[in-house]
Amino acid sequence: SVFVGTEDVVVGVDANGNDVTTTKNVYEERKVSDRFDGFNYSLVLNYDKNDFAFKAKTIFGEQTTHLNMLGGYGVIDEFADNTWKYQPIRMSASWIDFSYGKKFKGELFLGYSKNLGAEKDFIDVKNKMWAKDSKNIDQMIRIMPVISYNLKHFIFGLEYELDMINYGKLQANGSVKGDHWVLGHRLLALVRYNF
Repeated sequence: SVFVGTEDVVVGVDANGNDVTTTKNVYEERKVSDRFDGFNYSLVLNYDKNDFAFKAKTIFGEQTTHLNMLGGYGVIDEFADNTWKYQPIRMSASWIDFSYGKKFKGELFLGYSKNLGAEKDFIDVKNKMWAKDSKNIDQMIRIMPVISYNLKHFIFGLEYELDMINYGKLQANGSVKGDHWVLGHRLLALVRYNF
């Protein structure tokens, strides 16, 4: 990771990798010791001056479940020695957050995530592909406005969250061809006392 900046602005880049070892094939009940790698890259921007703050981050990654994002992997080849070659599913996620104010504060969060699939097709997406949460999510959008009133010891807040998820048909490479949207709504009221 490399972060540079001033008192008001910080810009950062990050790259990391993960080495995944599959330990058991749950479908065929056989022990395996196959491995594959995944790499993740991100850019970060923070600006904070007086009452205004802006934050943004974008991530491109492979097998991003360790980041609590959608992700997964699948088998792209089988060999005579009973080993498999895997490939991770690629994901992209970006978000921005604006806020203004101190005592009375308004904030807006916007986020987007997209399933990009693997570079190659899997040999069997039904039985030899593993995904976190769901195998049929193409993309997700989150819009979240927040207002809060901040006193010395109390915070009063109201938050609305709109989640839009595009579901569809699973493709051979683990990507999804979205064909319908599902919306979710959440409203949260907060009263907090700080000692």
